[in-house]
Parts: sequence; C-alpha cells; structure tokens
Amino acid sequence: MGAEATAVAIRTTPVERLLVEGDLSGLTTEQRVAYYREVCEGLGLNPLTKPFAYIKLNGKLILYALKDCTEQLRKRHGVSVTAMEGRLIGDVYVVTAAFRDREGRDDQATGAVPVKGLTGEALANAYMKAETKCKRRGTLSICGLGMLDETEVESIPGAVVEGVPQPPRLALEPPPPPEDPGPPPTAWEGHAAEMFPDDEAQPPPPPKQVRVESTAISPAKVKRLFALLHNAATAATGAEKGQAHTFEFDRLKKALHAYLNTAYGNPDPEAIHWREYDAVCAQIQDGRL
Repeated sequence: MGAEATAVAIRTTPVERLLVEGDLSGLTTEQRVAYYREVCEGLGLNPLTKPFAYIKLNGKLILYALKDCTEQLRKRHGVSVTAMEGRLIGDVYVVTAAFRDREGRDDQATGAVPVKGLTGEALANAYMKAETKCKRRGTLSICGLGMLDETEVESIPGAVVEGVPQPPRLALEPPPPPEDPGPPPTAWEGHAAEMFPDDEAQPPPPPKQVRVESTAISPAKVKRLFALLHNAATAATGAEKGQAHTFEFDRLKKALHAYLNTAYGNPDPEAIHWREYDAVCAQIQDGRL
C-alpha cells in the first residue's frame, strides 16, 4: 500500500472519530498496521524492533511503550540521568531520578514497587524494577509521550495485553497447480529405486549459520551484579533490610554507576562488555567501589 493510500485509509471519518476517542479497537488490521507505522515514523523509531504493543484497558485498545521504545528514544534525544536516589518508604521502595536531554531540558520521574516480605534475590530484583520503571517513565516524559510503559502495565488490574498486528499478506499471483505424479511405480521400479537411490534427489545440506558474538551481558548477569550489591550492603550493616541497609545499598549502587561511567564511559550496567564482567564483580566483592 502506497503512502497516499495509507493516508486515505487512516483519515476516513469513522477512523478519525475512533482516534479522537482514544480507542483503536474499531480499526481494521490493515489500518492498525498503518497507524502503528505512522507513530513509529513520527517518533523516529524502527517498527521492526517492536517498540510498542497493544493493551485493552477500560474497554479501549491503546498503545503502550516497550523497552525498545524507550531505549531508542534515549539515544535519539540524548537523554541522560543526571541524578538518582532510592529510599524505602514503609513497605515501598521508591526511586526518584532527574533527566536531561540534548537540548538541555530537565525533567524528573519516580518509580515505586512494593517490597514487603521480599529478601535476597527477590528483593534485589524489586530494587532493579523500581529503577527501570523510573528510567523508562522519565524517558517517556522528557520526550513528550504521555503513554504507559510495560513496567506499569503489569500492575494494572483488568488490563489485557494484545499482540502487534501483522501486515496483511498480498496474493501477487495464484500458486502453481500441483504436478502430475504420473502412474504409480511398478514393483520392479520400486525395488530399483531402493537399490539405486538418486543422489541428485537428496535435499541440499542446510546453510551454515553465522554466529554473531554479542558484547553485552545477559539480564541474568545484571541481576547478579545487584545481588552482589545487596550482599555487600548486608555484610556492611548486618541486616538484609531496613533503613541502614537501604542507605548502604544506594551508596554502593551510586558507586557502581560512577565506576562504570569512569571505566567504560557509560553508567548503565547493561553496557558492560562480557569480557569485563568478572572484573566488575570482583570490584564489588572485594569492597573496592
């Protein structure tokens, strides 16, 4: 479908009414695909990386942002975290951060998760989730997008996540008719085929797959880094949770971000090269942060 045909498909009167009301459920599959691509192109995002998904909320079908959306927006607009602080308020761990884009615009965001009854790795994962939620909400806010993030969708009761519509397949030409297999082989022909197989009829070997080495560490290794920080805070304070433990954990986390920014030019643990991962773990375990 050309650009002119796409514009006509989106701007019909019923569709305009649906978009004004914020409900995309009335769109056809073809119109939803066209709308999805228009949103990606308007924001400068690559639609092939699936930056958005659909969610059914309060009877309306809307878009919400996935991880690839916020990561691409941060790179495109030069969004950086200038300050971050985490604190325990009752049974909720709250992370507040300040953001700045390439144009010098400042913004703030907050991410909060309940941590009551959590210990060990589950508690460390909750701390990381609060930080991730804060960073993604801050990125969407400073880029001017008032939409939900996938870390918020998980906690909304009654929300139903739907997949991204696939573009319709175009039937360019009808498939060729099946070939006539001919008369069945005689007993002698069948026996000869078993004794003298046709080498040319054998299927070609599958193509060799080229393995592309990734330099980034896995999410599991990122979780282990924060688990090591949690253990270090526990060893320093003698408690697995509480105000003193939270203060020490935040101090160690800030020290880790500062170390990564100085050593590798990026404070994000996900940017650590896998060859340097063991050295970073040793820094935490040896108390050298």
